[in-house]
Amino acid sequence: MKTLRVFIAAALIVCLTSAAPVFAKSKTTYKNLKGLKSKTLSMTTVKISWKKQRVDKYVIYKRYWKGEKEKLKKLKTVSGKKKSAVLKLGKNKQIEVLVKGVKKKKHGKKVVYEDTTYACSGLSKPEWYDYEFGDYYHSPTEINISFEPWDAPYDAWYGECGLKPTGYEVYRKEVGAKKYTLVKRVNLKKAHIKNAFWWKDTSVKPGQYYYYKVRSYRKSGKKVYRSKMSQPCCMGATYYEGQFKVLSEMDGSTMTLQLISDPLNGDLCADLDEERGFATERQDMCYVAESYSLDGIKWYPIGNRTHSVWVEPGKGFWIRLEKKQDSEQYQRYREMRWVNSFTLNCEYSGYFDAVLSIYVDEGRAISSV
Repeated sequence: MKTLRVFIAAALIVCLTSAAPVFAKSKTTYKNLKGLKSKTLSMTTVKISWKKQRVDKYVIYKRYWKGEKEKLKKLKTVSGKKKSAVLKLGKNKQIEVLVKGVKKKKHGKKVVYEDTTYACSGLSKPEWYDYEFGDYYHSPTEINISFEPWDAPYDAWYGECGLKPTGYEVYRKEVGAKKYTLVKRVNLKKAHIKNAFWWKDTSVKPGQYYYYKVRSYRKSGKKVYRSKMSQPCCMGATYYEGQFKVLSEMDGSTMTLQLISDPLNGDLCADLDEERGFATERQDMCYVAESYSLDGIKWYPIGNRTHSVWVEPGKGFWIRLEKKQDSEQYQRYREMRWVNSFTLNCEYSGYFDAVLSIYVDEGRAISSV
């Protein structure tokens, strides 16, 4: 009986011991590879350099993403005695580079020094300041454009990207046209202002919309090298501050406004809701937008839903406002000091959410972006 008990106890101990999880230590230690940077050498090559470490070799990869999955493509392997390498990327290429310095130790262990940087061959493609489209000054006689220059790329924290260009070429076409035409070649010294490229196009037709593309160029002896074209940017030779003719009519407690857009305002989109339409007569009264019309005959209620109304150049629409006393809308607008005015938000159809506020007072209307 004693022998049996000992056997059972020993078996139980063995079972409990074998069921315990075993945590294996990682055999690879990762450290930061210091001093990693890139320098453009030519239209097709770049130099990658780093601070030398005690490693057996350096492996250089191209890092990219396929969907949400990271991918690595081996580009080159160099001796651990090296502290730089030259890569052939092709003309006007920009890639993210991952460098790994590998040091093997005893018992299968190893140390990996790694870091990433951006490498650009040739000339970098100009990028527009998309979020500033609405701020570019424009008028019926001129259009101002701006984009990121060679030393302020989209990933600006990686420093200069690509070779320093001699200047920039601006191409333009009218909306509806097929081909772009070179309209200006601007020298870098004249165009490069405070890490931005600025240029004024004064050869425009009033009211006309244009697409612009830009690329950098570099002169080397008799040869001229060029970057890839930027994405198109659409701008119009229209008023920066819109001009509107306003006709008003009173009928008891109802005010009807007809807003006629100037032909040189370009295409607009007005967003109407009961809180945006507003006018005041006295400090305790205001007019709230109740309905709108596209022809002055058929009217549509506004209510608490936003209505988008497209306004073509030279055309307009009607808004009907009802007098309200001690309304919540008035109290909110009064705090914002929008007194004795009607306010309406519009967007230029050719831009990215460039919002206009139209102020109507005593039969006049002026809008500002």
